[in-house]
Amino acid sequence: MRNVVLLLIFVGCVAVATPGLAAELALITAGEPVGGHYIGAPWTQAGGRLVSVGDTSRLYGNQAIGAGDFHLRARLVLPKLTRQDPEVGIGPFSHIRLDANGGRLIIGGPLFVPDEQMIRYTIIGKNDGYITAGEPFLFEAIGKEGQITFLLNGTAIHTTALLRDTVGPVSLFPAAGTLEVLDFSVTADEFTPYTAKDVTAYGVSLDPRLTWRPALRKANYATLADGTLAYLNGEDLMISADGGVTFERREGMVDHEAYGDTLLFSGAMLLRTKDNTLVAVTINSKNYVHLEWDEEANKGIAGTREVWTLRSTDEGHTWTDVQRIYPGYCGALVDMIQTSSGHIVVPVQELNASAERHVTATYVSADDGQTWQRGNTLDIGGTGNHAGNFEPTLAEMDGGRLMMLMRTNLDYLWAAYSDTEGRFWRKTEPSAFDASSSPAFMKRLASGRIVLVWNRVYPEGKTSYRRRVGKWSETPVSWCREEVSMVITDPNGENWSDPVVIAKKPGIWMAYPYLFEPEPGTIWVFASGGLKAEFKEADFVTE
Repeated sequence: MRNVVLLLIFVGCVAVATPGLAAELALITAGEPVGGHYIGAPWTQAGGRLVSVGDTSRLYGNQAIGAGDFHLRARLVLPKLTRQDPEVGIGPFSHIRLDANGGRLIIGGPLFVPDEQMIRYTIIGKNDGYITAGEPFLFEAIGKEGQITFLLNGTAIHTTALLRDTVGPVSLFPAAGTLEVLDFSVTADEFTPYTAKDVTAYGVSLDPRLTWRPALRKANYATLADGTLAYLNGEDLMISADGGVTFERREGMVDHEAYGDTLLFSGAMLLRTKDNTLVAVTINSKNYVHLEWDEEANKGIAGTREVWTLRSTDEGHTWTDVQRIYPGYCGALVDMIQTSSGHIVVPVQELNASAERHVTATYVSADDGQTWQRGNTLDIGGTGNHAGNFEPTLAEMDGGRLMMLMRTNLDYLWAAYSDTEGRFWRKTEPSAFDASSSPAFMKRLASGRIVLVWNRVYPEGKTSYRRRVGKWSETPVSWCREEVSMVITDPNGENWSDPVVIAKKPGIWMAYPYLFEPEPGTIWVFASGGLKAEFKEADFVTE
């Protein structure tokens, strides 16, 4: 029962003063916003309730809770109990989420979760039927002497420590669900004025040169021969003729008589070749076996995540040449390119079970994905279920040389270089890019410049970060993923710009970044944690 409390907390409150507290903030009264501001589109009013607008808007209070005690009261309605994880923000980066249908209540961020924890969220319990779809309920949160207690309809549910002296702004984000708010007010010992700046509805702080694009779909895109955008959703191709605003489904077909019992996928990396063939590379979820790890022996027990390829010569209507190119365990696919000479290069993470680490090998096709050849193995050593060199990204430099950057546990991305169309890699060494144990992504732009986005080993301005050791790695390793940094270089890969943090969200992971250039000079950037944005190449280039 204690879990239920958290999610409801900040969404709505009855404006009633609490004895002993000095000031009061009414954010919503009788369904009317009176003390807040939106990031994104305003919400609507209906039947005495304020109704949230999708996942493109967050409602912030105009005052932030300072030091001392406080008391929040909310009257809310969840029209449906879904797995859409609506979020109530407490402070600039902490949150409370409710997965009412799935039953989980989650708190996260630096206000609730100790710094030494690698993943900064905690599942605190289940709904257990205390929230009924369509029915109003009263939620309260009382902060007193460094503790916060949540109450549901007057009954105390859960108490936990507050890990910061001041709380900060409160906010409400419905995610992909819907919230209806009747009332919301806060009384506190101290308030300070607050206006969110350069922050998305997901709570991500952006470099001012970036534009938040909440309507974009995070997917691995290709541009078709007629200029429309496309990505794979299972066998079907989702295509957009309006720059990603809307998509329609182009039904695809795989020979199920031959492959129906052996291949199943929900998404894939997608590439259109110079000869207008679509080539897809995907993890096969049909034969997936989760990787078990014996922590005592520090040894992998089992695991299968096969890598398969398929191709289409009719713009995604039918798919042929379906084949498995790697039969083992690939934790994640990150990148694929076609070189200027026409070779398709796919770097694949491979589990070396006997050595208890991951290695990298490339698979190369010279005939638009009909046949593939495996390159040499790149192995830098290490032991652990996230050890080795893996989740690689790559780009071609002028002259045809390929550069590959790989995730490691050694505080740097490691680089390898190939002068043989990606088939053989003869030099592997630490790159110039300090990095946490997280993958990077490189993109060669239409201009020839190369852009790199990744998670650095420490947050900007700091020289330390909590580390993990044990089953993850034999050496203590940073998993700092709270900031996405970017650099740009010339087509030769020789003169890199200084790193700039383009997005940050302390306490929350923003990892596995991805770049796409829908038109020359315009770049979309995505990452977990709600990063969906756009920037112009010219804004980051100084000639």
